[in-house]
Amino acid sequence: AANEGILTSKTNIHDLSQWEQQKLEDSGTKKSWVRRLHATINKALIEGHNSVEDKSLYVFDLSRIPASRNLKGVLRAILQHEAWETCEGCELASANGDDWCPVFENLQRLRKPTIQNRLTKLATICEYINEHLTMRHLLMMVANALVGHAEAKGPVKAVVCCAEVPRLSKAPTSAAYFQNIFGANLPRSLKTPPFSILSSLGVGTETNNRIDHLLVYGDLDESRSEDYWLILQHDTRYGLTQSFIQQRQAYREGHEEEAESPFMAALTAQRRRLYFEMPEELEARYRHQDLTVFRSADEYRQQILERLNRDQRVSETVLNRLVIGLNRVFVGALTEDKSKIFLATSGTTSQERVCDLLIHDLSHNPTEGAGLSIEARKGLETEFLVPYIAVSFRGKELAHFRLSLQRYEFLRRVSEGVLPASFSPELYEDTLAFKSQLIQKLEEEIDLHDLPMKVITVEADGSVRPHTVEIVGDESGARRF
Repeated sequence: AANEGILTSKTNIHDLSQWEQQKLEDSGTKKSWVRRLHATINKALIEGHNSVEDKSLYVFDLSRIPASRNLKGVLRAILQHEAWETCEGCELASANGDDWCPVFENLQRLRKPTIQNRLTKLATICEYINEHLTMRHLLMMVANALVGHAEAKGPVKAVVCCAEVPRLSKAPTSAAYFQNIFGANLPRSLKTPPFSILSSLGVGTETNNRIDHLLVYGDLDESRSEDYWLILQHDTRYGLTQSFIQQRQAYREGHEEEAESPFMAALTAQRRRLYFEMPEELEARYRHQDLTVFRSADEYRQQILERLNRDQRVSETVLNRLVIGLNRVFVGALTEDKSKIFLATSGTTSQERVCDLLIHDLSHNPTEGAGLSIEARKGLETEFLVPYIAVSFRGKELAHFRLSLQRYEFLRRVSEGVLPASFSPELYEDTLAFKSQLIQKLEEEIDLHDLPMKVITVEADGSVRPHTVEIVGDESGARRF
């Protein structure tokens, strides 16, 4: 295993020193063989093949393999390693009192299929947003999840030997795997991959009222007593700890109102734990997907990527949502029309937040192949398909727009009522740039100056009403509307 630069440089005769070339000859290795090896490795890396035609060489480029697949191998290799058998007889591993081993606790939890599946889902989301987790990143993440500890002394914030466990077990939540995965034990983790990448997914900062109500007031809500036990009460090690109870009570009594109070930090940790440990039967009730910034990740995978991978069309429901999202950005109002795509301007520019001067409306009819569609192209850097929004006019594509998970999440939320600029200024500007591209391409198809001037009115029900505006001249020659 090596970086590809090492493989290609150490097999390139022209990059080798005279001493290295002499060493090849002394060993009986022919330069012609090294040249052939170099050419074969280069071809395999460039074309993405695992082996050459005669099967004499296999090259596996891990950067082209999804991190979610690599992660499964890393978890299996680390969590099922035979060396863990030495922990089975340790009294701290089976302790039920105050003294217990957080490393062994993390090991037991990370071995659970549900937790592994949700960790793998995070790695998949990273792939969707073009953040590749390398093998080194995955090893760092799993190792830190197991032995990381925020209270550990020294440059390595981790449990480095069994002798440290009795002291560090006094602060067990500082060693929780669901915190360590995001580098909460590391002082510079926010700037260091993979922890900076994983933290950007918003696990712990994203939530909903239903989840927070259960965590803060669940013990007072008799209608949710069973859910409260499953989600929080039964877990006395990482869930309903004495410190959490005390901090929550102080918060209820109004003693903690600051955003960075101990209870707010504890609440963030509990949301992270719930992302990994919420029982599957409660996922729909508490909208488990709300615990990440990419709430539509499952929908993106199931309704777009998987359908395209099976050569199926994306459903009209998804296309209509995207049309509504685009129209709300293009017009700058809460439109509900999904039968047309409205290209509008403010009169001076199409980049204003509110554009009520209609340039043209493009018919959207998926059954007839008109308007907006989603097509797939193979990604060059990964095995994932890359979906694109394509907008057609009179049977000809005007422009296409890469539909990344970020852009899908943006348009999805805008279609539900979120203000475009408040969610992401960058994604908002990307979408406006796409509108400009559509207008520019439309001008190549028709003469927009010959079209009547129309002003858009958005009704209370969200329908769009274009009104033709006539320009006439009076006796003095002045023009008026």
